[in-house]
Amino acid sequence: MIQIFFIYAEQCEHCQFALSVIQQAIIQCKEIPCEILKFHYDTKAAIGIAIKNKINDLPGCVIGKEVFMGKDYSEAKIKNAIQKAAK
Repeated sequence: MIQIFFIYAEQCEHCQFALSVIQQAIIQCKEIPCEILKFHYDTKAAIGIAIKNKINDLPGCVIGKEVFMGKDYSEAKIKNAIQKAAK
């Protein structure tokens, strides 16, 4: 199971967009089981993930060793990260 750590803020358009991109990429990788673990940006868990992965912009996302933040989201990049994490 690939765990996707997603740090977001409520009412954030970029966060909503990134989440939809991630969900579409998961659909395209249907042979690889994935789960999205969502963390509101001001929780202790989100802060720990952000510090560990040097995330300094929202939304933040960690898939395996790949880190995404800000507006750096595309289905191709997310799909690639999922496939790498599955190996």
